[in-house]
Amino acid sequence: MITIEKLKIYYKYHGDGDMWNRLETSEEAKIIQYSDWKLIEDIVQDIIFIENNVVSLNYKNEVLSKASKNCSDKETLEYLIKVANDIK
Repeated sequence: MITIEKLKIYYKYHGDGDMWNRLETSEEAKIIQYSDWKLIEDIVQDIIFIENNVVSLNYKNEVLSKASKNCSDKETLEYLIKVANDIK
């Protein structure tokens, strides 16, 4: 499940998994796991594709559904979209 707390960590490292691997704190390690990072990374990449209008309407709907199902609440979904737009 994607939470705002996990997104803040992802955003802190600008979506750079290598930087996160090298520099994460013990507190961050308790909050976000590799599977969480990968899920966020995949959805962020897809949101960037959506924003650049390079995906079909069907794919866009699938991505938004996946994002919604994996976010803890509406606020988290909105923050996920903001993170994707800031990182691109």
